[in-house]
Amino acid sequence: MLEKIKKKLQILISTNDKILLTVSGGPDSVAMVDIFKKAGYTFDIAHCNFMLRGQDSDSDEEFVNLLANKYNSKLYAKKCETRTFAAENKLSIEMAARQLRYDWFEELSQKYGYTKIATAHNLDDNVETILMNMTHKTGLKGLLGIPEINGKIIRPMLDVSKSEILEYLKQNNLDYRIDKTNAETVFQRNKIRHIIIPQFLKLNPAFLQNVVDTSSNLKQYEELFRNIFLDFKLECVKEKENEIEIDLNNVTKYKPLKLFLFEYLRKYGFNSTQVENIIEVISGINEESKIFQSSEYQIYLQEKLIKILPLKSINLSSEKYFISIEDLNGKKDYSKGSFDEINLSFKIINAENYSIEKDSRIGAFDFDKLSFPLKLRKWEEGDYFYPLGMKGKKKLSDFFTDLKFNTLDKKKVWILESAGKIVWIVGYRIDNRFRITKETKKILRLE
Repeated sequence: MLEKIKKKLQILISTNDKILLTVSGGPDSVAMVDIFKKAGYTFDIAHCNFMLRGQDSDSDEEFVNLLANKYNSKLYAKKCETRTFAAENKLSIEMAARQLRYDWFEELSQKYGYTKIATAHNLDDNVETILMNMTHKTGLKGLLGIPEINGKIIRPMLDVSKSEILEYLKQNNLDYRIDKTNAETVFQRNKIRHIIIPQFLKLNPAFLQNVVDTSSNLKQYEELFRNIFLDFKLECVKEKENEIEIDLNNVTKYKPLKLFLFEYLRKYGFNSTQVENIIEVISGINEESKIFQSSEYQIYLQEKLIKILPLKSINLSSEKYFISIEDLNGKKDYSKGSFDEINLSFKIINAENYSIEKDSRIGAFDFDKLSFPLKLRKWEEGDYFYPLGMKGKKKLSDFFTDLKFNTLDKKKVWILESAGKIVWIVGYRIDNRFRITKETKKILRLE
């Protein structure tokens, strides 16, 4: 075992690395400390006291302190209020302890310049993790188990079993601490360790190694998928500053489509069920919804296009703004103000000095037909207006359909209103009732 791990360390660690070993005092971490020392590495030690087992937790910390002195290593020890942290963050005790220790390891790394942080996870731990993932809904990643390298974190003992470690400790007369709670079957991992795995070992004594070998085989398929997935992103995805587009014209050769879409969309918080629903919509099976939302992003579907936008960039405000005569007379400066996405400047001019401007960003209205205060708001279902250049009234919903607006486009439209009547669909069309005529004397110009 010693020679096996020495060879592994030569791959995982370079001569310039500053090493921190994470040590609980249990058999795995004690063996790791001894092997690092015999392999000729200089290292420091970090120990988390999770304060879950009373005096036993404190005794573990004392033991690790003695261990650090024995190997002439600096010790960092921290007491963690694990139960309080778990309750405040609605985490299980296991997940709370995991987050606390890894956050602290990273803190030590940043503060003292550690470039490699070694944990003592072994082959048995890896199998337990794979089986735990299988009890939940998981993909290929969940079947790959614990990664040997994850940023600064290295796990040089993943290829050795618990039995090999215990034999090494026995041969080298090394003391270690036993966590009595590891024998309890309250926690899911312990149930898998003490109840489920022994049953598989009865069926096949090579079960542990077979699981790890299978996971290793799957990793090769995962690497193959990563290469194809890169092609998918290059060919189908356009990432802009505040918008991402997936071109559906190019995705047909990437099958199964759910796999590729989910792999891309999950980083934006979309789950497997949402991806299935998206595929139903773009396949024409379901047309009920064309908008999907995660905690921070929104997807809306256009013809042959998936658009992904951060919610903070989407103007879904229900704010209403009122613009009075006093505002126009300069007592309130709207020329430099903004209403979410829209900036408006106002100007009152004589009709005889004005020439019609053919620019959708500009609205010019007969001032004397307006009632103040004007209201600036978002459109609402049931809205209608009298489009300039057309006879009769038209529902805004129909007007938007003519423009081929999707739901998100509609939500971004602002309406200027006077005494309950629509004056201007801002940036698109003015209302015929407020148009400039030969009788107009004063004009309100908005840009």
